[in-house]
Amino acid sequence: MFIPAPWHPSYAFGYARNAAEAAYPNLWEGLLGSWHLSLGVTGATLFDVSGYGHGGTLTNMEPATDWVPTERGYALDFDGADEFVELGIIGLNFATGTVSVWFRADVIGGETYVFSHRTDGGNDRIYIGVTNNNEIFYNLGGGGNKVVISDAVAGTWYQVILTWDNGVSTAYVNGDVRDTDTFTGLGGVDTTECWLGAYKHESNFFNGQIGDVDTWGRVLSFNEIQHLHVDEHAIVRPRLAVPLSSGAPAGNRRRRMIFFGAGT
Repeated sequence: MFIPAPWHPSYAFGYARNAAEAAYPNLWEGLLGSWHLSLGVTGATLFDVSGYGHGGTLTNMEPATDWVPTERGYALDFDGADEFVELGIIGLNFATGTVSVWFRADVIGGETYVFSHRTDGGNDRIYIGVTNNNEIFYNLGGGGNKVVISDAVAGTWYQVILTWDNGVSTAYVNGDVRDTDTFTGLGGVDTTECWLGAYKHESNFFNGQIGDVDTWGRVLSFNEIQHLHVDEHAIVRPRLAVPLSSGAPAGNRRRRMIFFGAGT
């Protein structure tokens, strides 16, 4: 059972840093990277709360102005000109995995990329983006075909979750299944880099805001995917009466008690 709550975890008021502190520890199983921008501003580095140290680097961005408050907590604002975040090698598994991304396009005028992961010199790819026809697409594996999974309305937040398991992919938009297909490829994604807001680091720059991004080395269940849409802070939501850290990741931390209904 999960109980959504209006209280948003944050660096200022506390958050779960591991499964032991989490209200929903199952969501930490297989977690590879968790970039919860909604928790608060972390300067020129995008902090990875998973504990694996996959911090992202803001590139061609101004931390003072590109971190923006939204109704979902903080997000990064991309100008569509040359801004992106380099996440580096995040350890995705070519056999099975899940990617979840929250984003909002402010301007839709050309094909842009929200999440981009491609092997150098090869065609193995994991893409999530927006077409110039106001559509959300994904591309997975070694083929060149983009799969449209939803219309895209400027100024509207979307959550896209992409799962793959031994040649079968499923795409979700806002918790709804939009496509199930077969694919080939993905060899080498475990040793190549990943970017937010651009095709690799060179073109098709996204114009809009990107929120929380999470990756797993397993396929999330349908119920877990529904949960993540209902409560986007579920991964970092603390369990009942656990001592949590407050303060930005790079600063000194204080311990405090956060009370919240326990989840199972």
